[in-house]
Amino acid sequence: MSEKLTADKRLHPRCASCLAQAQCLLFSEIPVRVLSSIQAVVQVRRCRRADMIFREGEPTSGFFIVRSGWSKVFNIRPDGRKTVQAIAGPGHVLGLVEVLTGSRLQSSAQALEECEVEYVSVADFSQILATNPDLRIQLLEAAHRQIQNARKELVDFAAVRAAAP
Repeated sequence: MSEKLTADKRLHPRCASCLAQAQCLLFSEIPVRVLSSIQAVVQVRRCRRADMIFREGEPTSGFFIVRSGWSKVFNIRPDGRKTVQAIAGPGHVLGLVEVLTGSRLQSSAQALEECEVEYVSVADFSQILATNPDLRIQLLEAAHRQIQNARKELVDFAAVRAAAP
């Protein structure tokens, strides 16, 4: 087995006990030592139903890992309606691409129910990236795969809705 999955004893307790390991982009893609350094700087935030996690267009201050609960990721259209981009549950990472590219937030995220998210600030993550130069590319590739999977899920969902009487 790879270093990623064999060293649970070296993981931060939040990661080692997390039930979303199989879905977590970070857990599945990066070495345990890097994951542990990320967990060392995590701030846990609790959200109530309908709380905004972040808003489209705001400067990116960090990224979020959904620990429990569900949230929707969406854009606001010019006519004011919401276009849902994804439903994010345990293990989903939100805002990472914007952190890696230095861009403003491209979407909004709102809690659909009570949820717990882990927040990693840009400043803390920049220090981790400085000591792990290949990490940026690894995470961009992994985020691309996550986005492709989310798009496929939306297409599949739309096909099911279209086929329904």
